[in-house]
Amino acid sequence: MQNLFVFLFLTINSLVFSQSIPNIPSEKPKLVVVLIIDQMRFDLISKFKNDFGPNGFNKLLAEGSFCANAHHEYMLTQQLPGYATLVTGAYPSTHGIVSDNWFVRINNQEVNAGVDKTVTVIGSAKNEFNFSPRDLQIPTFTDELVLASQNRSKIHSVAIEGRAAAIAGGFAAHGAWWFDIFSGNWVTSSYYRQDLPNWLNEFNNKKLPEIYVDRKWTSKKSNSADSVELSRFQQFFRKITFSYDLLDFRRVSQSYRILTQTPMGNTLTFDMAKQVIVNESLGKDDFPDVLIIGLNPTGVIMRKYGPLSMEVKDTYLRLDEDLEYFIRFLDTEIGLKDVLLVLTSDRGASHDPKFLQEYRLPAGVFDSKPLETLTSSYLNAIYGKGNWILGYRNKQFYLNHTLIEDSKLSLPEVQERVVRFVLQFSGVSSAQSATTLQSTSFSQGIFAMMQRSFNQRRSGDVIINLEPGWIEKSDNVVDANSGYGNDTHVPLIWFGWRIPRTVIYRNLSTTSVAATLAAFLDIVPPAGSSGEVITELMQKNR
Repeated sequence: MQNLFVFLFLTINSLVFSQSIPNIPSEKPKLVVVLIIDQMRFDLISKFKNDFGPNGFNKLLAEGSFCANAHHEYMLTQQLPGYATLVTGAYPSTHGIVSDNWFVRINNQEVNAGVDKTVTVIGSAKNEFNFSPRDLQIPTFTDELVLASQNRSKIHSVAIEGRAAAIAGGFAAHGAWWFDIFSGNWVTSSYYRQDLPNWLNEFNNKKLPEIYVDRKWTSKKSNSADSVELSRFQQFFRKITFSYDLLDFRRVSQSYRILTQTPMGNTLTFDMAKQVIVNESLGKDDFPDVLIIGLNPTGVIMRKYGPLSMEVKDTYLRLDEDLEYFIRFLDTEIGLKDVLLVLTSDRGASHDPKFLQEYRLPAGVFDSKPLETLTSSYLNAIYGKGNWILGYRNKQFYLNHTLIEDSKLSLPEVQERVVRFVLQFSGVSSAQSATTLQSTSFSQGIFAMMQRSFNQRRSGDVIINLEPGWIEKSDNVVDANSGYGNDTHVPLIWFGWRIPRTVIYRNLSTTSVAATLAAFLDIVPPAGSSGEVITELMQKNR
């Protein structure tokens, strides 16, 4: 009996003692998750806050640190420059991803960032998904982590679009995974490995894409008053209500492309991210791991419908639920005290110019084809007939340097003539030559933002800037690709691990993301990084 009392006494004391031990976070986060939501305007958080549940976006805001003035401080705000800036801590002028594509004068061809013809796709019969990070000119914070840990930290990236996954993962990633719209499988390239792991083959065999397309996409909160802009998608389906039959689209296209254009693609991305965490044992040892997740469908939906559409609102309500489930998964699988979650976006978005014009605001759609044709005719009139312009891409003129040199003309002079000529076009706010951007240091304003987007090897000879409210003509309702606040201002939330509950109102550059993560991980910032550490996060964590 005495032994029984001793046993009970020791057991009770052990339980009391274990309950008194604080739930102390690890010295470093065991898992860093960087969640990049494509083309999420900053104001969408406040706009939908009352419609969100308590455990998704609102949980991050209530329990994390919200940076209310984070900006991409460069002009050509596109998807891949945004991804590259977030993971390198550098501007496009340094990391080299100046736009989603650029023109190469040597072979007169367009280069799509992230596409690598020297690698092959692994897991697909179609060799159309061959991607790698080789277009990056500098390393990422995850590359530095791999070096510091001597390859014991595991790095993975997941996104439906392969270019985004490859750029986000960096050079030393152990896995970058993207979606094959034809087979419905998650795949990779030979840059990373020569075959798919068994766990991924098993996951692909579940055929989840078939489940996600076997339904209709209808609004969770059906209210026609929520929609101001006319949906192009509705016109495509010849329907006047918000109800899209995804299975019909699947049958017509003979692919799963529809998942890249609907909220179900975000859910599928989270499904894959969870598989990576479990099967690659992320966050399970003393060496910090990193998972970067790109939610690409939000960008496609934003461009197709515009920020005031029912489709965008429904997308974010569904994303809020996905985020809630994912946070719960992280807590169960690893524990939120050991997980650092960073939520941000690659760029914002404009309003539909037609919508702005209804309120008598200056806006318009800029057609670059007449600009290119008339500028070419102007140079012919000045210098004689010739192929003076090799191409126009992303608000940039690429001039024929060989012809200019053979004609014994001054390149800066030709550039300046183009600058003065294009300023006469409606919608053009300003323009600057490559020579000036290389020889003059701008500290603020649009020319400084141009300079941060300018890379000597990959940028054009003349860059133009449109007036506020103007977008370039395309098949999209809205776009980004400007240095104005609607495109540069993005959400930035830090959550979990040792993150304090606070709101930071000072202006921050998105280059600070990689710099701050490097500080948390006790590694050197990536070479070329210009970002500053967000000290408000650090002071309360030590």
